[in-house]
Amino acid sequence: MIASQRNELKAQRFDILDKPLVILSEASEDMATRTLLPVRTVNALEAHGIYTVEDLLNKTEQELRSIPNFGDKTMSLIFSVLEEFGFYRTSKLRDTKT
Repeated sequence: MIASQRNELKAQRFDILDKPLVILSEASEDMATRTLLPVRTVNALEAHGIYTVEDLLNKTEQELRSIPNFGDKTMSLIFSVLEEFGFYRTSKLRDTKT
């Protein structure tokens, strides 16, 4: 990946921070191959005060797991979707550096 592509990805990543979570569940032409969050998951997050991508990123895994019906499968899906937007868990980044 060349530097200009990397910078463009970084800019896109931070452009979505203040966007509503629905952006992670709606398909668009440029996202045709991306994994998306089910509307049910977005609704559950919103019911617990998580309305934006930034809100989601500021929650710990334990806080998210406290939401009813958020088990391993849902957590894995959330992490996968966030990774597709360029957000990675600290432990995941640590694993890729070694």
